[in-house]
Amino acid sequence: MVSPATTPVLVTGARGFLGPRVVAVLKSEGHPVVEYNRETVAETETAGHTVVQGELDDLPRLLRVMTEHGVRRVAHLAAQSHPSVSLEAPWATMYGNVMGTTGLLEAARAARVERIVLIGSESAYGVTAELAELGEDAPLAPTTPYGVSKAAVDHLAQVYRLRFQQDVIVLRIGQIYGPGQRLSEDVRTLVRLALDHGSIHLENGADQELELVHVDDAARAVALAVAAGPHASTAYNISGGQTTLGHVAELVAAATGTTASVGGGRSDYDFRAPFARERARVELGFRARVSLPEGVATYVAWLREHRF
Repeated sequence: MVSPATTPVLVTGARGFLGPRVVAVLKSEGHPVVEYNRETVAETETAGHTVVQGELDDLPRLLRVMTEHGVRRVAHLAAQSHPSVSLEAPWATMYGNVMGTTGLLEAARAARVERIVLIGSESAYGVTAELAELGEDAPLAPTTPYGVSKAAVDHLAQVYRLRFQQDVIVLRIGQIYGPGQRLSEDVRTLVRLALDHGSIHLENGADQELELVHVDDAARAVALAVAAGPHASTAYNISGGQTTLGHVAELVAAATGTTASVGGGRSDYDFRAPFARERARVELGFRARVSLPEGVATYVAWLREHRF
């Protein structure tokens, strides 16, 4: 059934990059929000907004929080969320992303939570250059520990749906860009080159495919998934559309009044076909609203005043 606006939603990792936007969207739609963060936070709670400190592997605490606050739906955002970091810290990535998600799912199962939304990634697909379009039924063949952890999250969602009749869905999100992103991402890298050095110059990579989505659109996709009615699908691609690094560099140069010179070829990312986006549009009602030129322009304005 469709989630009413009064349904309490637990948001893990609410103090990260995406989390504050998800919380804001949910609150704007009338959902009471319970934040669950590993960081200790000093904040006065307000009506409809509760802040709780805790770890994902503390199942008794997670279960108690869900039960005491009447949580019926969950947006699970807490994760180690960068492929490059996973190459330096494979164990921590796998433990946090796979075991953390398993703990969350177990607590939600015991609390009889109605809907759990997990954050997957484009990295779960691996190399898919042979496809004309990358649909959600494509096999998962990750090439990094991070991608493996996100593929495992995908498989966990399917198992919990099949074996425990849990309503679990995964959003396979492309590269998220926008104000506040501290981790490395391509749009900010290009903007910082333009603002800090007066030009963009890269030896190669102009043809590298990028599946970009603005952080505000990603947050809206999560909120839509939280509130969506019953459906048969487990996974959804979430993106604003595929572009190339060279095209983004041109947009950044135009927005900053600088120049861009990017050599041809690709970088070392997985060669990936463009996302199919119809399932998310039809079943979740999601369509990206922030165009790439608009997103780049507003991001440039933000980064003129902020480092991240």
